[in-house]
Order: sequence, then C-alpha cells, then structure tokens
Amino acid sequence: MENTNYTMVAIAAVIALLVGAGVGYSMAPESEGTTLEVNVNPLQGKTILIGNIASSTAGLETTVPLFEEIIAADINDYFSKMNYDVSVEFLTDTADGQAAIHLEKVQSFKAMDVTLFIGGGWSSQAQAALSYVNDNDMLMISSSSTSPLLAIANDRLFRTCPTDYVQGPAISNMWKSWGVDAILIFQRGDSWADGIYNVLLPELEIVDIAVIERVRYAAEVTEFSSYLATMDRLLGEAIAEYGEDRVGIQTISFDEQVVMMSQTGDYPNIRAVIFMGTESSGRSQRMIDDAAGLQNAGGGFSSLMTPAKSWKWISLDERFFDLVAQPASFYT
Repeated sequence: MENTNYTMVAIAAVIALLVGAGVGYSMAPESEGTTLEVNVNPLQGKTILIGNIASSTAGLETTVPLFEEIIAADINDYFSKMNYDVSVEFLTDTADGQAAIHLEKVQSFKAMDVTLFIGGGWSSQAQAALSYVNDNDMLMISSSSTSPLLAIANDRLFRTCPTDYVQGPAISNMWKSWGVDAILIFQRGDSWADGIYNVLLPELEIVDIAVIERVRYAAEVTEFSSYLATMDRLLGEAIAEYGEDRVGIQTISFDEQVVMMSQTGDYPNIRAVIFMGTESSGRSQRMIDDAAGLQNAGGGFSSLMTPAKSWKWISLDERFFDLVAQPASFYT
C-alpha cells in the first residue's frame, strides 16, 4: 500500500501478531514429546480494543468516519473472511490540541489495559507522551508526527510518515525560486516547529537567504496582535533594505494560522509580502475553507508531501472523500 495506507497496515500487522501469538501459544508443546491441541482460537468471541486520539476536536470530523467506516470495517471484514470470531474496536477521543491532555488520554487507556493506540498526531503530543509510553510498555502509532527530534532508537513510537528533514531543502528552494532575499520566520513554540526551524536554517544559508527574525509564539495563543505589531515593524525595516518583492514570511503553524491571518488587516507590511508555509498548512482543510481569500491575496504557498498514486491509493481516496467530502492526505 502507498503511504497514506501505512497507518492501516501498521494496525493490521499488530493485530495479526496479537491473534497469531494467541494461537501459537495455545498450540505450543505442553512438554517434550506431547502437544496440547486447541480447536478454538484463544481470542474467539473477543473484541480487540485499540485507543485512538485525534489531535484536535476539529480532527474528529474526519478521524471518526475514517477509523469506524474504513479501517475498522476493513479489518473486521478480513477477520470474517478468515473465519475468525474476532473483532476490532477503536476507542476514539480527542487531545483538544494540547499535549498535556493527550498524555491524560494515554494514561486513561493504560488504566483500561489498552496498550496499543493511534495517537501522537502532533509531534508535541507524541513527545509529551513518549516517556510514559516507553515506561509502561505501550505502543504509539502516529501517521503524522514528523519532527526529526523524535527519531529515537529503540523507543515505542512507530511513525508511518517521513520526518521533516525533507522539508528544509524543499522550502529553501521555494523561496530561492521566488527571488526572495530575506524572510521572517513565524512559528509555534513546540517541538514540531522547532524541529523544522533547525532543519531549515542551514538550508537557507546554502541558498543565501537571510533570516530577519524568528518570532516564536505559544501554541495556545489565539490573540496575535503583539506578535503582528513586532512582525510589521521588522518587515518594514526589511522592505526598506531589500525591497517589497524580496521579503517574505515563513510560517510554521497549524490551524491557528487561520486566526493569525484574519488579524493582519491593520498591518500593511505583513499584507504586502508573500507568505509560505510548511506541509501542515498545505494540507489544512481549515486553511482552504476559512482563509483561502487571505492565502490567495498573500500568495500563501506551502510545501506538501504527497504519496505516489496507485489503484490502492485511489480507492482509499475515493472512499474517504465520499465520507467527509475531503481528499485523503499523506497523513490521513
């Protein structure tokens, strides 16, 4: 399967191990020279519970139908065809966009003896939960955590997508192709955005693009006026030095960028320059739905990781679109 299907593949592989391990144990030799034969699958009649934490409440709109009507449905259909009297059920919850809440949900799963879960959708959430996951022999599967800072050997986080190492060269070349000489970086204050910043900085130096300033905001902020005032002043100075067409803003943000964009009306220098984002804004449905006009006016380009197309991908994409009226993405 292509990259968007990796989450489903990872889940199915772990479930297969659970079912297979039960059968293997039951059919193992009882003692040397004798074998205990079992005619019933040890998991017969059982429901395998798997945790599932949506990164944000908005994410539930697509997470619930994806897991209930596609992933669980396909896995249970497979069990039925194999004549296994076993089913899988996803216990879906939300982290409300907060790493601390995500950790609380993980701890709740552990209290229920659910040790396999889909979560850590944001790298900050994965990072906050990782020590607990490692210490308690849990397994966290993430389809969208991309921070290079979480590439840790022998941990219990399994990621089905590439890291942000690939974004540095792509973004820097985007800016170079646009003829920009200097950019202001506007980023979330979390491990995901820090990871991209650390990867991007040396790549910008290679293509000789200056960084005007790094504006780092708290992830929970919803009022950006103080940040915007600072940015507008810095951009005014940069425009005077380089020229309006040679200056831009690089955002490393999630959906809060929609709120930020809506608050830029009183800041002419911000509105005057081009914006570029990362893959997070490139695949954000909210950016498309709520900030399309501002994005178009500001030239809001973004990098975007996409899977290669195959009949399997096309099938998944069509089923997903029929459910939620959105195209499937690399991180679905």
